[in-house]
Amino acid sequence: MDITLTLKCNNNCVFCPRKDYLKTIACTSLKEAYNDIRKMRLLHEEIVLSGGEVTLLDELPAIISFCQELGFKNIGIITNGRPLKNIKLAEKYILAGVKDFAVSIYSVDDTIHDLITRNKGSGQDSKRGLANLLRLSVRYPINIRVNIVLNYWNHKDINNTLKALYAAGVRNFILAEQVIMRKKDKHLSLEQITRSLAGIRTLKLNNTRLVLRGFPLCLPETPDRSVPEGLILKEKDPLILLEKHEVDTLIKERSRKQKYLKKFEHLFVKVKKCRNCDWKNNCKGFQKLYLEKPGKKDQKR
Repeated sequence: MDITLTLKCNNNCVFCPRKDYLKTIACTSLKEAYNDIRKMRLLHEEIVLSGGEVTLLDELPAIISFCQELGFKNIGIITNGRPLKNIKLAEKYILAGVKDFAVSIYSVDDTIHDLITRNKGSGQDSKRGLANLLRLSVRYPINIRVNIVLNYWNHKDINNTLKALYAAGVRNFILAEQVIMRKKDKHLSLEQITRSLAGIRTLKLNNTRLVLRGFPLCLPETPDRSVPEGLILKEKDPLILLEKHEVDTLIKERSRKQKYLKKFEHLFVKVKKCRNCDWKNNCKGFQKLYLEKPGKKDQKR
């Protein structure tokens, strides 16, 4: 379970949904953040601190220590990794109690990454931050993963990115589907996504865990037709897993919860072929804006 502590960010990613719906769930003050963390501890043993860019908070080390005092068994943070180019700051978070780091890197090609983040130099910063975490992982028992959003700008380079990060020492990835919030947003077609996922299957990344998050469950070729809750282990690719879209964020008051859920759920639709799918009860279907692309008129509700 994660908690959105801030919407402040040092990037301005082209596909970021913050302005559309995360503002309905973000903490509005430090006092609210501490209260919400206390409430979370009553129900959960793990917590993920996220933003915006959570490492921009000067109070983050104190918040981490507070989570440690409350007895959370695992504390994680989601970050673009840029501030972690300061290795002393990265170590400070570890000593305060962080055991899991999820670093968002969209391409190892700085031109592509900076185009996505709309911030020149962000790619170099993020890779330096990741390198520092990998260096510190030799001394401290921390888990590191890289989050990548598959999108219009990086899909042609996705295999190079995965191979380069693997060579750098990364063994844990999440490849997420882009959440399309507006018709004007550039996004991949279903055919492009399918080709990208097929290409990834050809990679030989030994001892690597790759989670595909949010994609319609019928897109990746999967021999196992049973879908338990949570992650789905693929028989042909024992280290490639599928993860359906789920809201795993702390949502406070009922009014805000309904606003958040309604906006998110409205993005998806079940199409005709979903009716006889073995996964129909475990998948949200397709994002509506996929089906408004030319050539998709045959996919009706």
